[in-house]
Formats: sequence, C-alpha cells, structure tokens
Amino acid sequence: MPATDHVHDKVILITGAGSGFGRLVATQAAARGAKLVCADVNEDTARQTAGAIRDAGGQAHAVRADVTAIDELRAAVRLALEHFGRVDVMVNNAGTMPLAFFSDHERALQAWHRCIDINININAHTDEYIACCNGDADAGARVFASDSAIKKRASFKMKDARNQIAALPNISAG
Repeated sequence: MPATDHVHDKVILITGAGSGFGRLVATQAAARGAKLVCADVNEDTARQTAGAIRDAGGQAHAVRADVTAIDELRAAVRLALEHFGRVDVMVNNAGTMPLAFFSDHERALQAWHRCIDINININAHTDEYIACCNGDADAGARVFASDSAIKKRASFKMKDARNQIAALPNISAG
C-alpha cells in the first residue's frame, strides 16, 4: 500500500453492505487494506460480502442490522469494537426509494415513512453514538451517507461508483 493511502488499516462500518454500492465500497476498501464490518438487513448477503472479503485475504465481519432499529445499529458498532477496537469511518449506505403510487395514499404513506427512517433519520444517530463508543466524544468517526436510493433511481453505473471510490483518500484524509 502506498503511504498516501488513507483507507489502509481503517475500520469501516458500512450499512447496506450486502449488495450494490455498499458491497462495492466494502470490497474495494478491503482491497486497499481496510477492516470491515458489513451490516445489512439481509444477514445472508452481509455474510456473502464479508466472506468474499475474507476469501480475498481481507478482514471482515458480517452483522444483520436494520438501520431503523437503533439497537441493531448499536450491535453493529459493538461488533466493530469487539473485533477491531474502534470505528474510523461509518458509511450510511442503506437506502430505499418508495415506489408506491401516490394515488394509493395509504400504501405510499407507509412506504414514505420507512424511506425517511432509513434514508434520513439514521444519520442523526450514528456519529454521536460511535464517538461515545470510541471513548472520545469529541473525535467520532467520519460519517458518510451515500444515498443508495438516489443512485438506484438514477441507474447509477458501477464505473461511476469506482471513480467515486478512487476519490476516497481525498475524502478520508485527516
């Protein structure tokens, strides 16, 4: 690893790591030497991502975490602390986009509330909680939200995602 690679040896917790952009970020960060906690509402896909990372020689653990359930998110942070001793970066990648038609207000309203819980509300909790767990309420982890729902809706291309990952050292330097 080049001395300027700011991802190497960082502990990164990624929500939505079981598929799509979350899986891509997890595997690319691990390839650059990061230690990963792969969290996803689908435990099987989180395990598949962590397994692929370990098979490639990296370090990763999987955990089921519904980001709307704060206790499950806290369990993911505790897993990172148990295995790696800290969390350096939290990537709030889990996301959803309600596809219910507005003419079906009842269904659309439920889907919209879930969208808000997943895409927005979780960001209010993660940095403060990780800072406290890391033992330094002023330090905290760097928290990034990737807004998966927008990427899915815009047919986000994987080559564009790879270009964003290549920019990570500039984002995470510090």
